[in-house]
Amino acid sequence: MPILSLQQCYEALTNPALLQTLDPQFPDPRTYRSLWTETTVNFKYLCQINQKKLLFIGETNAKERICIKFVRRYSQAAHEKCAEMGIAPKLRGFEEIGAGWKMVIMDALDMEYQPFDKRTLPVGTEKHLGERLVELHQANFVHGDIRTANIMTRKDGKLGLMLVDYDWSGVIGEVRYPMNVNKIDLWRPDDVCDGLLIKSDHDIAMFEHIFQ
Repeated sequence: MPILSLQQCYEALTNPALLQTLDPQFPDPRTYRSLWTETTVNFKYLCQINQKKLLFIGETNAKERICIKFVRRYSQAAHEKCAEMGIAPKLRGFEEIGAGWKMVIMDALDMEYQPFDKRTLPVGTEKHLGERLVELHQANFVHGDIRTANIMTRKDGKLGLMLVDYDWSGVIGEVRYPMNVNKIDLWRPDDVCDGLLIKSDHDIAMFEHIFQ
């Protein structure tokens, strides 16, 4: 009789409808709490943007395109500051999901923005980004990883850009570089090193290197 009761319990917990909707190629979380309304938002995954990163395009039940990112470190405050300045996608959700992982939900950019291409930049792009970086530093934040892979420009050719990837961002004087910083394939200032403080001067130096 105890065995039968346990079997009945398992059968009651089984949800065939849920099992059929979960796609094993995507992570498990399918909801997030909105930073705007504090309500729960349901979404589905559409595709993985980069096979080397846990970065996905999704769609909410309201048919809004979103970007879902899973990371171990991320500066919500620096991202929100850049979004306030108009150079980062609006942050929709930010959640600790266990084992040191964070789920970051933001507006998707793929329909209106494209990868950085120095040859096709509209006039004023360098000045625009430079001024926003100064403003970010004045707010006591560093980005930490200013490179072309983290800059997106408008597809319609108008002036405007988005700075993405706030994994290394944080408060000036507090945030430090992670281990195994790549200085072989990417140019970085000489004093950039694993575990050392990320400086605003590093942001500026990498910005200037891009536009030299």
